[in-house]
Amino acid sequence: MAFPTAISFHGVAPSDLLRAEVIERARLLENVLGDVLACRVVVEADARHSRRGCHYGVHVRVAMPCHEIEAGGRPVSDAQHQDPYLTLAETFEVLFERMHEFVRRRCLECEHYRGGHARASTR
Repeated sequence: MAFPTAISFHGVAPSDLLRAEVIERARLLENVLGDVLACRVVVEADARHSRRGCHYGVHVRVAMPCHEIEAGGRPVSDAQHQDPYLTLAETFEVLFERMHEFVRRRCLECEHYRGGHARASTR
């Protein structure tokens, strides 16, 4: 991985397995965008509002030149967010969708500018 990945745990003990899962998913970011500068991941647990245990939230921020993409957020009190690994997977899935959308928009903008200049020069 050519960029640093910072991982923080809030309200939950740091886990080597969860950390390894984050690093593996972050490594895949380079397959979508080659210009990732940094990745920051926060895993947060909240047991205050639950009778059945913790709820987890994962927030991921990817920095690129002149742009950042984020996904996830604070713990949510629902059944889906009782497993930190599922929450992590869901958050990275949303992040990858946003990154693909960014790449698609960036490519369309490049085509628009190239097409506009090519048409202007041939007239």
